[in-house]
Amino acid sequence: MLLSSDEIPSSAQPTNLFIGLRPPKDAAPDLYRAMTPVCSRAKITGARRPADILHVSLQKVDGRLGRAPRSLLQAIDAALNMIRFPGFDILFDRALTFRSTASAAPFVLAGEDGVLDTMALQKFVQMALEIRNIAKPIRRAFTAHATIAYDVRRCPEMRIAPLSWRISEIQLIESWTGKTKYVQLGRWPLLERVS
Repeated sequence: MLLSSDEIPSSAQPTNLFIGLRPPKDAAPDLYRAMTPVCSRAKITGARRPADILHVSLQKVDGRLGRAPRSLLQAIDAALNMIRFPGFDILFDRALTFRSTASAAPFVLAGEDGVLDTMALQKFVQMALEIRNIAKPIRRAFTAHATIAYDVRRCPEMRIAPLSWRISEIQLIESWTGKTKYVQLGRWPLLERVS
């Protein structure tokens, strides 16, 4: 469902709208602390991403100045209301630097078997958005990841102690470019696990 927000970007503020997965608020600080030795081992000293914006992007939807129009938000709501997918645990067991031409490249958490449910959910989200004419088919493969830092140093893929959290909802997030600020505009619960 869509949420109301008192935080509204100015009409001059660049924003990106994306659908993503975030850890529960009480888990984010522990995850952030657990990433410190990972960055240290990789010799990553660049800017760390704050714990409160840790996420996995499933689909970028829009980029513009200011807030997306209500009609687009309602269309996204209708699309995401179609999704029926069980909650799951996401698990990262690798870290690496993504290829980038920028001076500071993203250093990310990644996984193999532990991200399969995330990859399946992304396909459901993509299909729902396509049905509602919000997104076009993606031509490149989706790689489930969480960016934890940006650094000039490139780190090859390395195994790490598993880091995981419970995924219980999909979120619609408005990112204020250049402000490191996320505003949650919607949330859609996943199905509860049946014992």
